[in-house]
Amino acid sequence: MAMLFRHTDRRFGFTWDSADQPAGRWHGVGEGPVQYLADSPDTAWAEFLRSEEITDPDELDGIERRIWVVEVPDAELSAVAHLSAVSPSHDECQTLARSLRTDGSPGLVAPSAALEQAPGWGSSGAGLMPASPRSAWVAAIFGAAPHWRGWMCHDSGRPHPSLLSQIRRSA
Repeated sequence: MAMLFRHTDRRFGFTWDSADQPAGRWHGVGEGPVQYLADSPDTAWAEFLRSEEITDPDELDGIERRIWVVEVPDAELSAVAHLSAVSPSHDECQTLARSLRTDGSPGLVAPSAALEQAPGWGSSGAGLMPASPRSAWVAAIFGAAPHWRGWMCHDSGRPHPSLLSQIRRSA
């Protein structure tokens, strides 16, 4: 099982069940549901902050979102298309996703548009220390996923302000 991360509005669960989902990078209006997941909480946050065009640390004060860790079966994740690059254009990403759906792909894994590397932490008796970062990536799984399990990590979280300086902005 893969353990992936997702942020959501506090009013909703961690998956979408209908086509009523607002458009996103990998689907247009009426093309949902699409389940958006990330390899780390920082990647999930960075995708949200980039999408909302949040650049000022003062703007973080009003954010309260749920952070989930979601268990995705390895077979589902390995069956998706694996992309080595991603366009900064939502239109191009949506067109590519439509093509993948038409060809029968259940989804995709792609480099994060918002974050080049997912920073992490190490821990020792001396406390926390930065760990070696790794490439940040996201998954977009097409369709409903009622069989997934998720655990709420935080009910009303917000990202650390230092993440803002690491985000790749829209072109």
